Amino acid sequence: MRNAIELYATQHDGVPPGYPNNDPTQPASLLSFFHQFMKYGENLSSFPENTFNGLVNVRVIPDADELPTEATGQFGWIYKPATKDFRIDWPGTDSKGIRFYDY
Repeated sequence: MRNAIELYATQHDGVPPGYPNNDPTQPASLLSFFHQFMKYGENLSSFPENTFNGLVNVRVIPDADELPTEATGQFGWIYKPATKDFRIDWPGTDSKGIRFYDY
């Protein structure tokens, strides 16, 4: 997903997916994020599932807000277009004690 976000931004003058009409002065939206990936089909043919909770839904974080400090597992993914930060929303840790949310 991170590569697809970077590719989209490269193809759209540095504007990451999520902004309506690729206008970063407008509030980012989930609808724009999905539409930009699926309509154009250049980056993804389907959206990935969070393998821990089976969800594909994405929580889009507004530009002025901080990313959550913890995962809740309520969403498949958490995305902040302003920073292109894309994280799995899962509160567990791997065998080394690293939070999945920090991957």
